[in-house]
Amino acid sequence: MRKCSGVRGIACLVAALMLLSGVAQAAMWVGPEVGGNIINNIDVNFGGATFHKVRVDSSAIGGVTVGYDFVNTGFLAYDWPAWMKYFHVVADFTYNPMNVRGQTVSAHIGGVATNASLPRMEGYMAALAFGVLGSYGFFNGRVNPYVGGGPAILFSGLDSGQLGLGASSSADAALWAEAGIRWAAFKNITIDTSYRFRWARPTYNFNGTGLGFTGYSHSFLARVNYHF
Repeated sequence: MRKCSGVRGIACLVAALMLLSGVAQAAMWVGPEVGGNIINNIDVNFGGATFHKVRVDSSAIGGVTVGYDFVNTGFLAYDWPAWMKYFHVVADFTYNPMNVRGQTVSAHIGGVATNASLPRMEGYMAALAFGVLGSYGFFNGRVNPYVGGGPAILFSGLDSGQLGLGASSSADAALWAEAGIRWAAFKNITIDTSYRFRWARPTYNFNGTGLGFTGYSHSFLARVNYHF
């Protein structure tokens, strides 16, 4: 047999792993998740002023996820109807920094267009998310593309930095949607890679003056899940 090399070698390796892997069939699963997070430029409303296209630093994101597959084996298993195997419920907790770099932006202050300098401000976002996923398996259930989404509670905080107004925190409703692929690496281990979109409108109170914005987050996540 000819030896595999280059792209052919990678294909051979993937094929071998596919043959060796088992299909995770246990109902409950839990695992860590890590990745990168990007927040679109935001328009910040502060009192009677609006600061346009404020840049937020990209950051790492991490957390833990817990889910339930509607299959009849494993912890809390039940004899679900066959069609329910395509659906999953999930909850996860993620954390990421939310740091606003020092910058000069266009602004409207008291209805007058101008430029304004903003100091560096540091903050965080911690989200508790709940949702439903739908998936379909290929290669005897070893590769499972999925989509889903649901609501979340976003806990966040922001330090005003050199503005000297102190720090403020907020708890707000949020929404998220996600698309990804799950690979059944071993009988009780799956690996996910996914893209998550999150929408939220946090508002902070600094000495009686509200600061708010609409935030659109883009997260690229990798997970390792243990099924039991």
